Amino acid sequence: MIICAQWKLIQEEYPGQYVVIATTNRKHLERFADAEIWQDIRF
Repeated sequence: MIICAQWKLIQEEYPGQYVVIATTNRKHLERFADAEIWQDIRF
């Protein structure tokens, strides 16, 4: 849950920016934050 707290702080620091957690298992994270499989993230 520490990563979700960090995500929230970064999201507040950069309003309007898309902030996502890169992971290999997003099931438990996506309930609390925007999380994507790291291979699926495109810029």
